Amino acid sequence: MMRSDFNLCSVSGAEEFVSVSVGQDCVLPCFGREGVRVSVLQWIQSDSDKHLLVYRAGRVLHGYEDPVYTNRVQLLEPKLLRGNLSVVLKNVTLKDTGIYRCQALYEDKQKVPQFIHLRVTERGPGESFQHEHEVRVSMKIIVLCKCYITILLMHWGL
Repeated sequence: MMRSDFNLCSVSGAEEFVSVSVGQDCVLPCFGREGVRVSVLQWIQSDSDKHLLVYRAGRVLHGYEDPVYTNRVQLLEPKLLRGNLSVVLKNVTLKDTGIYRCQALYEDKQKVPQFIHLRVTERGPGESFQHEHEVRVSMKIIVLCKCYITILLMHWGL
């Protein structure tokens, strides 16, 4: 009899769409795994590879963000409670339009990327702020399983 055990892990990201008006603060949503410590969290503007935020060893590392985002980005949940990895982007400008990547590396070495499409629009005269958050989640399920395969070798004699 032979026994083999292995881990199978498949991870893929989700996509969300957020629309805001110039000058508004907005939440860039990102949710990760609960109950597993985040080793590193990076928020990156994918179109330009500019860092918004870097989190490592339980704290935000200042000085790693692009100057465009200095003092404009903060974690929604500073302790990353319940898998909430979202950030608040303050005082958005038209230049903030683009695709953002939230990427977490967990202590078990699993990476989970998510993508957020941000559209920033100008306000017309007398228009109030508008904020839309359209969730089109195309998340593939994170599958983590431990499989035990038992192979029974039998010799049949005649």
